[in-house]
Amino acid sequence: MRYLRGDVPLEDMLALAESDMKYTIVSFLACEECGRTRFWGLCIRGAPSYKVVEADAPTTWPWDAVPSRERWA
Repeated sequence: MRYLRGDVPLEDMLALAESDMKYTIVSFLACEECGRTRFWGLCIRGAPSYKVVEADAPTTWPWDAVPSRERWA
């Protein structure tokens, strides 16, 4: 998998979720085997979402602002 775009780098997803400052943390990944684009949404309440989406989904996603890293603590 190759990281395409997200709210934060993958290694910061859990820290942001634990801060309870953003409802859903979104990442888009590309499978290097099949070429499909995958959406991964980590929700602070509820089940995570993982699904195949259109290749242009990262450019059409309604991106929200992410609180600065210093505020997550």
